[in-house]
Amino acid sequence: SENPVRLGEWVEVRVSRTGRLASLEVEDDPPQEILAPGAFTQLSLPLNLYLGGAPSTDMYSPKMKTTASFVGCIQTVILNRREIGILAEALGGVNVGNCGHACEARPCGDAECRPLRDRFTCRCRPGMPHPCPAPDDNTILDSSLVKPNGGTHYERSVPSFSGSESYLHYNDADTMKRYQPVDKS
Repeated sequence: SENPVRLGEWVEVRVSRTGRLASLEVEDDPPQEILAPGAFTQLSLPLNLYLGGAPSTDMYSPKMKTTASFVGCIQTVILNRREIGILAEALGGVNVGNCGHACEARPCGDAECRPLRDRFTCRCRPGMPHPCPAPDDNTILDSSLVKPNGGTHYERSVPSFSGSESYLHYNDADTMKRYQPVDKS
């Protein structure tokens, strides 16, 4: 980012790759772009995916400028327009705890509560009266987000990485099977 990241505040980071062009955007700053070397236009990830760090710095590319683990909270990861259950889908992890968020007090009752930075949204089940039971003024209600299957109470965890060799581990093949590429045509 061209500007310093504000510590203690939620920050939206978007990473994308189209062909050989990789892009990193932090909040509303202009994207930082780089062209990947070589002739390959597709990104192939045959190894495991680690979020926040890795078990050993030996696993990092020697081209990386830093090997420090991430310190902080990650609220949402979206891959190909599909949200990954950060904790639910991890195979394991080290030094990862729960990060406080707006849904911890269950402000949506039996509706699905989803943290959104320092606020939250309530997703009502079909048949549940609108607005969902959420007495707090910080509630954002959006009926377009109703789960089609009715679902059950959904409690979401937001992981907190301590930075002391903390990470979550995913088997890339298993994760990628659930998230098929999006056809942009």
